[in-house]
Amino acid sequence: MREKQLYDVIVPMTKDNLSVFQMNIQYIRKNLDCKRVIVIGAEGLREDSLRLGAEFLNEDEVCEGMTLGAVKAYMTERTGKASRSGWYFQQFLKFGYSYLCEDEYYIVWDSDTVPLHSISHMQNGKPVFTKKEEMEPPYFETLDRLFAGEVKKYGDFSFICENMIFSVAVMKEMLDNLMRQPQLVGGSFWERILSAVSDENLPGSGFSEFETYGNYVMKYHPGMYELRTLRGLRKGAEFFGMAPTEQQLQWAAKSYDTIAFERWSHSRKWMNQLCGNSLVMLFPLSWIVNAKNTVSHLRNGV
Repeated sequence: MREKQLYDVIVPMTKDNLSVFQMNIQYIRKNLDCKRVIVIGAEGLREDSLRLGAEFLNEDEVCEGMTLGAVKAYMTERTGKASRSGWYFQQFLKFGYSYLCEDEYYIVWDSDTVPLHSISHMQNGKPVFTKKEEMEPPYFETLDRLFAGEVKKYGDFSFICENMIFSVAVMKEMLDNLMRQPQLVGGSFWERILSAVSDENLPGSGFSEFETYGNYVMKYHPGMYELRTLRGLRKGAEFFGMAPTEQQLQWAAKSYDTIAFERWSHSRKWMNQLCGNSLVMLFPLSWIVNAKNTVSHLRNGV
């Protein structure tokens, strides 16, 4: 029997995500094709990361000259404010790790997303993309500028997901391609990416690492990846708060493959109490989620 291939699982993280991650790391190790869990973050996260059994990589040491401070300086010069710098920076870290990875592939996984089942990023000897439904026009406007119109949106789905497996060779190829694009400005791949984001979109959400890589692969390496869907719940905190019990996660696993506990998700005490009731847990969590969504749509007149 062929030995199962394991990969680095990199987790870009901030201090705000630590509480969820310290619960989540056991699920990452158990349910992913995980060789090492590597936290990438500010130096202040080193001690906690090592305590939890993860390896640690200082975010300022991934690529020479690519620091949060440098991204903030760029953003301030372009927009007059740096509020979205961290959001862009964590995307660049995912790309930059390709220069450090010693394997053929590496997996990126969000610190606040719990894999509830065994999830392989390889099928039939090929890496796998997870299809999603999110669509943001600014991402495709930037994509068009990045590759001078050569790379277009593929299919009727999105590549934006809480996880992705990257080919080191393809990632390096893509970044080299960006460095050769005459319409882009900057001495590094991240500066060139930001130069492709319009002044209108830069202060908000003007670029997606997953849309960019996924659509690039489909253009230049068709057939390299398999496609799949997973059952994911993003607003886990609305139902369980930010500290779900093991019993609640086991209940969630009957309806979903992944569950995310995002900080912007509004936790409601009455819903948390409802979803902590053992009698309620006799029914699928998906029923509760669908009922809540239906009520919300009715209230909003949708």
